[in-house]
Amino acid sequence: MLDIVVKKFGGTSLASIDLIKKSALRIKLESTKHTIVVVSAMAGVTDNLCEMTKQFTSENEISQDMIIASGEQVSSGLFALALNSIGVPAYPLCGWQVPIYVDSKRIIKVKTKRLISLLKNGYTPVVTGFQGLDADNNVGTLPRGGSDTTAVAIAAALNAECYIYTDVDGVYNVDPNVDTNAQIFKFEHLEYTEMLKISAKGAKVLHYDAISIAEKYKIRLHVLSAFNDNLGTVIN
Repeated sequence: MLDIVVKKFGGTSLASIDLIKKSALRIKLESTKHTIVVVSAMAGVTDNLCEMTKQFTSENEISQDMIIASGEQVSSGLFALALNSIGVPAYPLCGWQVPIYVDSKRIIKVKTKRLISLLKNGYTPVVTGFQGLDADNNVGTLPRGGSDTTAVAIAAALNAECYIYTDVDGVYNVDPNVDTNAQIFKFEHLEYTEMLKISAKGAKVLHYDAISIAEKYKIRLHVLSAFNDNLGTVIN
């Protein structure tokens, strides 16, 4: 049995080529286990793609999903290039290539055979978040923030720990990027039920579906910053 860890990088940590290179270097320096990387679209890209689809009067979900899912595909390719350039063999994968199956904006199954094969052959898979394959073999997307869900679903399928790298170094009682006047403190540890309550109240640090999957399959989550080495928040 392989010792596997899943590491997800959000859009703010992939907002430029320099940041992608720094995130890739983190993978090289930190990884002592077989690693699967899950990536969001670069910051702002999904919003821009959504705006493009609004320029048309027709609302075709298949076309919209195809367009919106392309942001993660760019991130996956760039992150794999960054890893390869520093001596870490990497392989980019879209959700449908894993494959990850989705239905009604939810992940229903993750096939692990290809991921395990790549890991055994010395590759780091770099998987697009937020997307998968629907019952009609079309690209299907998840709700916004769905890359968290992708990472946790992959971790659940492989019984692996999951690290979520974001722009804050853990889970706070309030968003430190928004409310600078409130008394702010960071949670070192949260139980799933506590994190579900925080997420239900609108906290954006972790998607509700991701926490639900983690609770169901008892996946240990780590929320930490992509920009520093501070200790984050552990959820289990």
